[in-house]
Amino acid sequence: MVELPEFLKFYQQSAEKAWKQHAICDLEFSGPTYQIQVKDPRTHKKEWAFLQLDEKGEIKDCFCSCMGEEENPGCLHLSVAFLGVYGRYREPLHQRFESSWWNQLCQGCAMQVGYSSDRMMQVGASHYEGVTGGEVWISLELLSQEAQTRWHQILDAPLGETEETSLKFSNLTQEELSQWRSGQPSLGLSYVLSFWNDLAKWLMEMQELEIPYTLVFHEASKKVPKGITIDFKYVKIFFKLSEAILEDAIPALNTVASPLKMFPLPEQAIDQIIFDDQKGIMHIQIDEKGAWVKKNGIHFHEWIYVPSEGFYALAPIHLFPAKKLQGEQIALALDTHFVFIKSRLKGCRLEALPRPLAYTFQFDPSWNLHVEAYLFRPGDLSMEGSWIFGDWVFLKKEGFFRIEGKFFKEIKRVVTKNEINEFVSQYRVWLNTQAGFEVHLTGKETRLSYILSEDNRLYFFKSVEGEKGVIRGYDFGAWVYLEGEGFYPKAEARTLVAAYPGLSISAEQLPLFIRMNQDELQLIPRFFSDSCPIVRCGLEIGVNEAQEIVVSPKYEYAKGYQPADVQVFEGFSFVEGEGFFELTGERFLPEKYRFPFVVEPKRQAEFFSEEWENVKKYSWTIDPKLAFPRYQHLVLLNVSKKEIFGRGWYGLRLAYQTDKGMIDIHTFWKALKKNQRFLFTEAGCFDLLEKRYEWLRAFGKKRMDLRSHRLLMTSLELIRLQIMEEVHLSHLDQASLNVLQELLYFHPQEFPDLPQFKCQLRSYQQVGVLWLWFLYQHHLSGFICDDMGLGKTHQAMALMAMVLQSFSKQKNKLKAKFLIICPTSVIYHWQEKMAIFLPDVKVFTFYGSGRRLEDFGKQYEVMLTSYGVWRNEQKVLNQIPFAVAFFDEVQIAKNHTSQIYASLVHVNADMRVGLTGTPIENHLRELKALFDIIVPTYMPNDASFREFFIKPIEIQGNGERKRLLSRFVKPFIIRRKKEDVLLDLPEKTEEISHCTLAEDQKRLYVEVLERSREKILQVLHDRTVAIPYMHIFALLASLKQICNHPAVFLKTPVEYQDHSSGKWELFKELLNEARESSQKVVVFSQYLGMLDIFELYLQQNEIGYATIRGSTVDRRAPIKRFSQDPKCEVFIGSLRAAGLGIDLTAASVVIHYDRWWNAARENQATDRVHRMGQTRGVQVFKLVTLGTVEERIDQLISQKGQLLEEVVGVDEQQVLKQFNREELIQLLQFIDKG
Repeated sequence: MVELPEFLKFYQQSAEKAWKQHAICDLEFSGPTYQIQVKDPRTHKKEWAFLQLDEKGEIKDCFCSCMGEEENPGCLHLSVAFLGVYGRYREPLHQRFESSWWNQLCQGCAMQVGYSSDRMMQVGASHYEGVTGGEVWISLELLSQEAQTRWHQILDAPLGETEETSLKFSNLTQEELSQWRSGQPSLGLSYVLSFWNDLAKWLMEMQELEIPYTLVFHEASKKVPKGITIDFKYVKIFFKLSEAILEDAIPALNTVASPLKMFPLPEQAIDQIIFDDQKGIMHIQIDEKGAWVKKNGIHFHEWIYVPSEGFYALAPIHLFPAKKLQGEQIALALDTHFVFIKSRLKGCRLEALPRPLAYTFQFDPSWNLHVEAYLFRPGDLSMEGSWIFGDWVFLKKEGFFRIEGKFFKEIKRVVTKNEINEFVSQYRVWLNTQAGFEVHLTGKETRLSYILSEDNRLYFFKSVEGEKGVIRGYDFGAWVYLEGEGFYPKAEARTLVAAYPGLSISAEQLPLFIRMNQDELQLIPRFFSDSCPIVRCGLEIGVNEAQEIVVSPKYEYAKGYQPADVQVFEGFSFVEGEGFFELTGERFLPEKYRFPFVVEPKRQAEFFSEEWENVKKYSWTIDPKLAFPRYQHLVLLNVSKKEIFGRGWYGLRLAYQTDKGMIDIHTFWKALKKNQRFLFTEAGCFDLLEKRYEWLRAFGKKRMDLRSHRLLMTSLELIRLQIMEEVHLSHLDQASLNVLQELLYFHPQEFPDLPQFKCQLRSYQQVGVLWLWFLYQHHLSGFICDDMGLGKTHQAMALMAMVLQSFSKQKNKLKAKFLIICPTSVIYHWQEKMAIFLPDVKVFTFYGSGRRLEDFGKQYEVMLTSYGVWRNEQKVLNQIPFAVAFFDEVQIAKNHTSQIYASLVHVNADMRVGLTGTPIENHLRELKALFDIIVPTYMPNDASFREFFIKPIEIQGNGERKRLLSRFVKPFIIRRKKEDVLLDLPEKTEEISHCTLAEDQKRLYVEVLERSREKILQVLHDRTVAIPYMHIFALLASLKQICNHPAVFLKTPVEYQDHSSGKWELFKELLNEARESSQKVVVFSQYLGMLDIFELYLQQNEIGYATIRGSTVDRRAPIKRFSQDPKCEVFIGSLRAAGLGIDLTAASVVIHYDRWWNAARENQATDRVHRMGQTRGVQVFKLVTLGTVEERIDQLISQKGQLLEEVVGVDEQQVLKQFNREELIQLLQFIDKG
C-alpha cells in the first residue's frame, strides 16, 4: 500500500483496514480531482472526501464533509480516500486511467463516431451500436438489468452536467470554459465531457474490481487486428480498430489481461541520447544494428506485429513517449530516469545536486517590472541555446542542472504596473533580500516631475528633493517606488487632475495631451519654454540613384541652437532643460513629415495617388525628374541586319523622346526587368505600367546588347513594333531606312526559272509565289487566302521548288524537307498534283492504319499527312525539322480549344504557310488561333487580344481599332478574288429560291415550335440567366429539318413519300429542268437523313448519281465517276465532307438544299464547281422556306457577314454563339406560326 502524507500518517493502519473492508462507497474523478464517499467504520455514517493532487501525485488540496472550521486538516475519511486513489498501485487512479487500454479505445472510437450520446443507436432491447459511414465502430450488448441501469446513467449524465454540478469542470482553464460556453470545445474537452469518458471509467472500474473478462482480437491473415471483442460478466462490447486507434492503444496492452502482449524494447537497445540545444529536443537514438527484435512479422508504425503473440516495440516507449522529447517530456524523463539518461547522454554533463536560482529586477519606461531568473550570470538562462524544463535547466556548453528556489514557471516574468501592489505584498519578505527593491514601512515627501525618455515618451513621477537632487520614482497606489531605494507606503494624495505620478504619454499622443491640459501643465516647473528654437521649416523632394523618392525635412534654427539640441513633435518643439514650445505657421510640419523618409519603388504608386499633392504643399525644392512629360514618342535611331544569328534578325537602337529630352531604350529595359513601377530620368518621370511599354517587357537578357544598347529583334517582332507602336523614323540614316523598307515593303521581282516545276503559272500566281519567297527570305510565315479555284496548291508547289533550288546551291548540301497537312479528303489531290508538277520530288504519304514513320528517310523530301494523323502522332512528328510546313484548309484548326489546334502550334518548321479559301472566321478569336499556328508569337496573348481588339471591334464597333487590326494582319496575308484575277471564268448566277410549307408540314412545324419557344424566350428576357444556346440550337435544328422534309425530322427517310414538303417539290422541279437541258447537278445538304431521301428518290427514278459523306473512305472513285460518266447526272454531298478540296467542274448547277450558317462556307462548296476548268456558266440555287426560321437566318447572316470582310476578307461564323441575346430574341419572335 502507498504511504499516507505526513499530516495523515496517524491514520495509516486504521485507513488500510477500512479500505480492505470496502469502506469506499462511491468514487468520482476528473483529472487529478477526486470526490469519494467513505463509510465511517465506527459511526457507519457516509462522508464525502474531496482530494486534489499535484503533478507528482501528492495532495495539493483536500476537504472532508466531517470537518469543522476549527478542526485539524486530516481525518480517517481523507486517508481512506487517498488509499483508494492508489489502491495497490504506485500511480494514482487518474494517471492509470489516462494510459489505460479502456481510455485509448474509447477516445479513438469517439473521434470516429462523434461525442454526442445521440450517436449510439438502439438496435435491440439491450443492444446499441455506433455507426459512421456505414461501418459499425462499437457494438454494446447489456447482459443484466444492473448493466442496463448503469449504461443509461452514462448516456444521460452529460445532458444534466453543468459547471455547478459536475466534477468534470473543476480542472478546466478559463480558456477551456470559454470554448465550452461558446459551443466550440476542443476535441480533448469534448471527450472529457462526453459519455465516452464515463464508459471508459466503467470498464476500468470493472477491471479494478477484478470482475472476470476476456479479450478476443479479430485477426486477419498477414494483417494487424481490425477489431476486438471484450466480454465482461454484465456487458459485451465490440470495438472496430482503425490503424490510428490501434497505434495509440498498443502501449496500454499490458495493462489488461490480453492474449496479445506488448513487448518493450530492452534498455540496451538505446545506443545514446543527444540533446539539440538549437531546437530544445532530446533525441533517443536506437542501435539499429542490434538484433533486438527477434521475431519476423508485420511492420506496423513503430511495432512489429506477430499474430497470436503481440506487438514488439521498435522504439523505447516504456521509458520515453517518443524518440524526440520536448518540453515537459524532457522534465518527466529526467525526473523518472535520471540515472539511465546520464549513462547514455553524450556531449554534455548532467548534475542532480540542486542549484538555487538568482533574479534581476528592472523597471521599463512604462513602469512594468521585469523579473528574470539566472543560474550563474544574469541573462544566462535567456541566451540562445538555454532551456528550462520543469525543475531542470540546460545551459549551452555547461549542461543540465536541477534547480531550486524557482518562484515562477517562466524564466522571465513581467509584473505590470497594475499588478505591482499585489506583487509587493505577496513577495515582501523575498524582496527585502533584493538590493534596491526593499520594502520600507515609512514614506517620504514627494512632488510631481516629468522626464522625456529616449523613445520620446513623456513620464510623470513623484520625485524627492534630497541631497542628490530629484529622485526618480513612481506612485503605484498602495506603494511608491523610489529608484535605488525600494518601495514605500503611499503618504499623500494627488494635487493635479490631468497629470499625476505614473502617467505615461506616448510621442503620438503627446501634442494632443499638451493642448488639452496647458493650464494645468503650467504648474509643473520648466514644462514650457519662453523661446522657440525654430525659425521656419519645409521639405526637399528628390530622387536617388536607386530610383527611390527621398523626402527630407529641413529646419532653419534660431541663433544659439543646433539640430542635436532640438526635438520636434507635431506642433511642438522640445529643448531639454527649457521645455516645450508650440509651433505654428511656417514653423509647423505635420507629424508624418518630421523625419526623412524614402519611398521605395514598390510604394511609389500609392505615394503618387495619395500623398503627392499634400507633400508638394510643404516643399521647398522638387527634383525635375519627378515631373511627367507632356508627350513622348518611340524613336528608331538605327537598324541593321544581324545575319550572324541567321535569317530575319535585326539590331535596333531605340529611345523615347519627350519634351524634356531623350532616354535610351536600355534605361527603360533595365527598369522593367527590376519590376519598377516608375522610372525617373532627365527626360522626366515615366509610369512603366502603361500599355505602351508591354512590348519591351517581353525581351530577356539575351536580346539586349549591354555594350551597344542595341535591342536584338526578329523580323516578326520588328514588323509588329512598327505597326503597333507608331515608331518615329525621322532620326534614321539612309542605310537604316533602306534596311527597314526592304523588310516592310514587298516588291515583286522577275520570276525565276524553276526546272523542277512542270507548270506554267499565271501572273497573279507568280506574284503569290514571289511573296511567299519574300517571307521565306525574311524568316517569316503567312497565309494564301485566294478564292477557291485560284491555284493555291500550285503556288505552294512552286515555293517548294524555289526552296529546293536554293538548298542545292548551298555548300553544306543539306536537303530541304517539306510538310503538307491537309484534310483526309484531299490527300489524293496532293498526291496527284505533286506527281504531275513536281515529278522528281519524292512524297511520303504518312496515312492509314499501316503507316510507318521509319520509312521517311533521306530519300523523301515531302511528308504528306492528314490533320487527324498529325494530332495522334504529334509527339513523334514534332521531332522532325522541316524547312516549310503547308497547312491546307487551315481553317479546320480555328478552334483554339481543340486538339488539332494544340497539336499544330508545335510543328517544327522554319516557315509555315496556311492555305485556305475562307481564311479567317467572323469571330476574331479564331483569327488569333490561326495566326498562333501560322505566325507564332505575333498576336498578343489571349487577355490582351480580347481587351485590345475583340471588345472594341465586336462589341463597341470601333472603326479605328478595326483598321489597326487590318494593318496588323495585312503583312502576312495575300488574298485575291476570282472576279479580280480570272477575267475569263464563266459567269456565276445566284438566286434565293423560295417555297412554302405544305399543310401537314406546317402543322408539324407549329407543334414543335410551340413546345419550346415561349419557355426559351422567357429565359432570354431574364438577363440574370445564361443564354440557353443548346436549347435554342436544338429547336432551330428541328425546325430546319421540318422545312427540309418531315421525314428528316421524324428519322424515317424510307417513308418520305408518306409526307409532303414544299421544298421537296421545288427541288424536283429544279432537278428536272437541269436534266432536260443536259446539265449535271451538285446538291448539298447538312443532314444525312436528307441525303438518304435524295438517294432513295434517284434510285427509284433510275437517275445515275455519286455521293460523298463523312464516312466515305475512297473519295476518288465517286468524283472520277461523276466527272467522266455521262450517265452520272447528280452529285450528292454533305457540306462538310464534299465542300473542301475536290473538283466538281463537270456540273453547272449547284443546289444548296438547306442554308448553312454562313455564306462563306456555302461559297466554298460552290467553288468546287465554279473554278478553273469550268467552261459553262454556273447557276446556284439556295432554297429558303418563307415564313420560317430559314428566312430569318438568311437575313441575319447577311447582316453579320460584313465584319471581317473589312479586316482580311470573306469569312465564316462560329454558328449560333455569334448572335447576341437581342438577335436571338428577334429570331425567335420572327418565326411565323403559319
